[in-house]
Amino acid sequence: MGLITITLGLPQCQKLQRVLNAAAHVSSGTNKLDTGLMRLLHNELHWLDVPDRVTYKLRIMMFCCLHGQLSLYLMDY
Repeated sequence: MGLITITLGLPQCQKLQRVLNAAAHVSSGTNKLDTGLMRLLHNELHWLDVPDRVTYKLRIMMFCCLHGQLSLYLMDY
């Protein structure tokens, strides 16, 4: 089985990543200029970057389709 590669358009990906970064700042109580945001996102909050998140969700959906764990209308695709 080949790898599935889906990428969001660059502007949409950057906008969504900025929203996730802002949410991380709010939830952690840090300000915009603090360093270590990527470490916080990955190690403490266990959040993926937007392109990695899309790829992960698609791979999970494909796994579930191949093993009959999704609705029939999704497995038909």
